[in-house]
Amino acid sequence: MSEKGSAGGCWFPTAQMALYALSLAVPATMWALVVLERADPQLSAYLTVALVICCWTGILVSPWMDGAATPVQRRFAIVLYWGLIGGLFPIVWDGTWVIANQLVNGCTAEDRWLWYWWSYARVDTRFLKSDHVMLIVETWSPLLGFAQLYAVHLLISGALEKAERLAWTTGWLQFYGCTLLFGMEVLGGHENITPGWFDCFMGFWLLNGFWIFMPFVACHFMSDLRSASSYAPPRSWINALRCAVRPSADQPRPKAQ
Repeated sequence: MSEKGSAGGCWFPTAQMALYALSLAVPATMWALVVLERADPQLSAYLTVALVICCWTGILVSPWMDGAATPVQRRFAIVLYWGLIGGLFPIVWDGTWVIANQLVNGCTAEDRWLWYWWSYARVDTRFLKSDHVMLIVETWSPLLGFAQLYAVHLLISGALEKAERLAWTTGWLQFYGCTLLFGMEVLGGHENITPGWFDCFMGFWLLNGFWIFMPFVACHFMSDLRSASSYAPPRSWINALRCAVRPSADQPRPKAQ
């Protein structure tokens, strides 16, 4: 990495930004096409789930595929983008479902304006009947999302100790929420989950499963960054997205706050 703090010869920061933008654009584009009756609601739901999972996987794997990336860059990239994935998506889906749940209650593929929520609620039908447990879980999910985004902001700005404490707290609470989500369905024999390999495995287990293991991976990497002598906070979101995390040779590493 150059002394200006860029990612040098690394290609993965550009790939991560593109994949993250795509993971946001796909649901919005599909929703618009469904509303305009240019796409089939069912097929669009399948494509959205598959493409979003592929984008998230690519985001989290790409730093390890780039031979020019340093261990510090790889760990920082995972913490950053899991913060963006695990923080923003619960806000824009779970949080808005809490607000719109009475409208989503009982909706079908014909309710095209509600496709954004129906596309997942068709997999887990608890979201089609305003299940009281889901209302509780989905109310705290966006709150944890905001907390997770703030933890990443603290990491970027240099408050490493505060960032680590908040990330671990948020991670455990997210794990508890997902365990509750999964556990109730396992004990109930998946009675609320649409049967079929794609819906049950991809739409329910795999899509939600990111929140089971990734919080702890990200927190572990955040702890590594805090103790790494070669890590200096990028101090801005622009530098963070460029994975500019190593100090120049004459720049001392800032002390953890």
